[in-house]
Amino acid sequence: MFKKYAEIYGEIWNKSFETSAEILKKSGEIWENVVSNEDFAKHCLATLESVSNATKPAEWLETTLLGRPVQVGQTPYEIVWREGTASLRFYQSSTPKDKKPLFIVYAMVNRPYILDLISDRSVIQKILNSGRDVYLLDWGEPTQNESELPLSYFTHYLINSAVDAVLTRENIDSLPLLGYCQGGTFSLLYALKEEQKISSLTLMATPVDFSKMGLLSLWAKHLDPSIFLNEKGNVDGWRLRMAFENLRPFHLPLRWQGFGKKILEGDIGEVEKEHFAAMEKWINDDRDIPGKA
Repeated sequence: MFKKYAEIYGEIWNKSFETSAEILKKSGEIWENVVSNEDFAKHCLATLESVSNATKPAEWLETTLLGRPVQVGQTPYEIVWREGTASLRFYQSSTPKDKKPLFIVYAMVNRPYILDLISDRSVIQKILNSGRDVYLLDWGEPTQNESELPLSYFTHYLINSAVDAVLTRENIDSLPLLGYCQGGTFSLLYALKEEQKISSLTLMATPVDFSKMGLLSLWAKHLDPSIFLNEKGNVDGWRLRMAFENLRPFHLPLRWQGFGKKILEGDIGEVEKEHFAAMEKWINDDRDIPGKA
């Protein structure tokens, strides 16, 4: 695998004295040939799986560096609706309010506590402090039964069922909708069908034009998606994580290098350690997603 990478970057390097446009064109051609090779892709996945199983950096941060589990997602909530593995969390504001509750559609990838990471880094807590209640749709961990469900089951049926539950519970006819990442894409698809139920739509970190997503677009164009499926017919969460990490292959080591340098120089406090540990916990807390969808 590493020999192949060396060959790829060797070819790009040989073009380094050409114009930037030619370099970009050559790089794209080389990468397109590589990602269209399924044997190479499968070899990469097997190698990444062994690395993923052998290294647990988030666990090391908690047990060795902090000496305790990092506390994430601590804002209290209650589950007010369930269907299949999906559930609806209700976070109640303690301040006076005359606003409609905010309905958040989270992504299937990773877990929703990134929006309520720790006490001083919580989007949900900020919203509650503004006097607005929050409903958050959590997709849960998919089972084998959900592996064959179509995309529309999630983007319309489940979201609509949860929205209707909130409208009935709050005695309102519409609500503001916020979609995060993949949940934003789902929210956009839902709003196109149920516009009358949505008073406003906000999208955060949401992909829309999938033809302009660089390496991910090439993978989607050339690779058989079945190579990402596990025995339940769902997409392995760790494989998705590794795919996203490899969009910026030097980001992970540089992130840890910078953190390690601060520790060695004694230039880091307990709060910053906890922030770093919480983010690493979330990044590595994988969740599978339904295969067909």
